[in-house]
Amino acid sequence: MSLFALYKSQPAPDRTAITDTLAGNLCRCTGYRPIVDAAWTMYALGRSIPTSEQDWLRAPAGSTSRAAAASEAALARRLRAIRRRRGFVLRHPAGTFHAPRTVAELAALRERWPGARLLAGGTDLGLWVTKHYRPLGDLIAVGEVAELRQVSMEDGCLAIGAVVSLTDAFDALAHHYPELSELFRRFGSPPIRNAGTLAGNVANGSPIGDSIPALIALGARLRLRRGMARRELALEALYLGYQETALEPGEFIETVLVPLRPPGLHLAAYKVSKRFDQDISAVCGAFALTLAHGVVRAARIAFGGMAATPKRATACEAALSGQPWGEATCVQGAAALARDYAPISDLRASAGYRATVAGNLLRRFYLETAGQEPGRPCRPPVSPLRVGDVQLEVAG
Repeated sequence: MSLFALYKSQPAPDRTAITDTLAGNLCRCTGYRPIVDAAWTMYALGRSIPTSEQDWLRAPAGSTSRAAAASEAALARRLRAIRRRRGFVLRHPAGTFHAPRTVAELAALRERWPGARLLAGGTDLGLWVTKHYRPLGDLIAVGEVAELRQVSMEDGCLAIGAVVSLTDAFDALAHHYPELSELFRRFGSPPIRNAGTLAGNVANGSPIGDSIPALIALGARLRLRRGMARRELALEALYLGYQETALEPGEFIETVLVPLRPPGLHLAAYKVSKRFDQDISAVCGAFALTLAHGVVRAARIAFGGMAATPKRATACEAALSGQPWGEATCVQGAAALARDYAPISDLRASAGYRATVAGNLLRRFYLETAGQEPGRPCRPPVSPLRVGDVQLEVAG
């Protein structure tokens, strides 16, 4: 299915595009080389079919076949014909399922059912059932609320609706902040990014939610809604404890607001994990410094994997602010991280390892930004090179 999606969306993918497409697929028998070879072959087979005989299933992306275009349009019409036009309710002894179509309907349902779980892509909630056998109770599915699937500009911010997929949200963010592209590429896999939402990752509040440190470093805020009332909250203020948030009963995230780039901003985000693709972070760090004449005028630093929640490094920020961006300042900032975090040991990393990595990531950021122009990527892009089941990282 992943290769079929590639076949229908990219007419001439390179090897990196193919391997990224397969990032969410684990193979224990064939190995990746023949699967990658099959990806090349499927295009040759598709183009070997006469254009006049192609249908939507066999025509590759970019096909000029009128027959394929007509059959695809007919399929789209049939799918649109069975799409719901109104909200939906399903009642069951185990719980009630609501699927509103408008944000006003969602707000009213959320206020009436404050204990119901909100369901967007289900990339995390689904695991509660399949892995932990947990009952979900009452559900409110938000995926059909069109008003929350918008990305727009609003008062100097990128406004990302609560139902915008991770794929679309990351594309919008990377347009303004290309330094985050590698982090976004390593977030889950294409099927997960296409289904999951940015607001869902934020609301989940996992200490290893990889989008959150970058959003905190950028000064993101949340627009929260309860009924007709709205309020804004700094993202870092949302988290009170492990999977405990400041959301009030009946309240939900309506929009994620990310400020646009200020002058002089240097930005980077680093994910440290055992695998390049499809892995949970041991540590994820994001660094946003505004420099003027070599002096740190503003600093926002956040880490995931270092505490019970994603958390700002306020002591480190204070050690950097107002100081020249140099080796001594970097050392002081790294030392201050010990006042910000007391990490734990688990299967992914020990507490000592996490503390050392956090300091080393700050030093890496310093080495990569010293003398660099703001807005330039801190380092060359990294492309994975797979040989059979072995993967190397090479700077391109």
